[in-house]
Amino acid sequence: MGPCSEWACGQNKVITKDFRWEKETIPHFDVYFYGRAGRKLLPYVNEYLEDAFTTVQKILPASPKYNFPFFLYNTHNDFEQCNIVDIGEGTGGVTEAFKNRFLVGHVGSQRYLKYVITHEFTHEMEFDYLFSGFWRSARLLKMVVYPNWLLEGLAEYSGGDADATVREMYLRDASISKGLLPVEQLYNFNHVMPHQVTLGYKESEALIRYIAEEYGPDKLPLLLESFQQHYEENSVLISVLGTNSAMLNKKFQEYMEDKYRELSKGLSEPAAYGCLLTSHGPYPRFYESAVFSPDGRTIAYISDARGGREIYLLDPVSGRYSQFLDITREMSVEFVHTEGTGLAFSPDGNYLVFSGEREQQDYLYLCNLSTKRCEALFTGTETAESPVFSPDGNTLYFSGIQEGFSDIYSFDLKNKNLTRLTTGPMDETDVSCSPDGKILFFAAERKNPIGQIEYDLCRLDLETGEKTYLTSLPGDERYPCPSP
Repeated sequence: MGPCSEWACGQNKVITKDFRWEKETIPHFDVYFYGRAGRKLLPYVNEYLEDAFTTVQKILPASPKYNFPFFLYNTHNDFEQCNIVDIGEGTGGVTEAFKNRFLVGHVGSQRYLKYVITHEFTHEMEFDYLFSGFWRSARLLKMVVYPNWLLEGLAEYSGGDADATVREMYLRDASISKGLLPVEQLYNFNHVMPHQVTLGYKESEALIRYIAEEYGPDKLPLLLESFQQHYEENSVLISVLGTNSAMLNKKFQEYMEDKYRELSKGLSEPAAYGCLLTSHGPYPRFYESAVFSPDGRTIAYISDARGGREIYLLDPVSGRYSQFLDITREMSVEFVHTEGTGLAFSPDGNYLVFSGEREQQDYLYLCNLSTKRCEALFTGTETAESPVFSPDGNTLYFSGIQEGFSDIYSFDLKNKNLTRLTTGPMDETDVSCSPDGKILFFAAERKNPIGQIEYDLCRLDLETGEKTYLTSLPGDERYPCPSP
């Protein structure tokens, strides 16, 4: 997520869909959408846009004299075909400064959709502060002067606590392990390591929260106004906060370490609960979607240890591992989805299934462990994630988007029939199956008593179709795992 300038826009896109855009005008926004899915999403999007306008106005007061163009893409695969700017897999939205337009790709979650709309609209209001008036094109040349900790920090701050779990996890770990990035390194995220990008966003948000708490929320718009007139960070900080970058960094680091030292009392590092199975290398690596084989002798996982994402098999007793499949090189899979159950073994242990993307279309890939041959299964849904096997091995259950909404589906491996098992506008994902194959468990979004969207665990009776919520705790409950 983030701002882009006109000269950074993408070229040579792989376009597989003809987007027939329609426009609906609401207060403050011209909303562009396409297809039945876009029209079904429209009431939710319009609500989130108006909420974003109200929220951001409280932080960055302004009186825009025009409507903001907003473009909704029904799935992230569609979003990647955008020809305004290059869209990566981790990009939730983009704000284009020159024409005041912003774009969002829907990933199934209503909460995330609201969050990213608020994030990107904050950039619109930032640009209204920084680039309004005459010579807008010339003012855009100053984009490189503005620090990411301010632009991205304000955008994350406006999103409230929608991503609080991830934020607190990153900040707690970085604070107690002396891994916080200095403020000077938050000026631009281009130089940080891949595992530090999310930390850069969340730490920038924490810095804005610290400034609002220590110096007052009224200083936030003043920082933007001062940056419009100055070229140097220290000049802005001294004029608005009465301190320089070095002193701000020192106070902020002390504040964060004190805060999370107190919050971490009584907590232990992961090593206190189990043994480390994967090795450290000279560069940070990701190990994701670990799953045991039915006999418990093998762990399959996805890692980028050699650059691209690959599937590995690990003996948890000896610690020996081997590469099973180079997903990118051997199968031309452009991206592997690791959300929820990124990998799943068949009940007999002979197959692995995962979800991947190729040419802006999701497939389920069924891989034979003996032959290493994989079959790409086209399910008919626009996306397909979090697949698991039924206990008899004949059916795959997964989460997919169709006509704008994310639901639970079954896919019969013998006759290739697809069946939608749930319906509704909220995200439903993280599927697991009871040992007898009669019940599905999954996580589903719904609004709590104060109107916030959270994930609760659900139970679906496959014989009657009855859906029952199992939890209603504060925060999210995800990734259900029934006992044998």
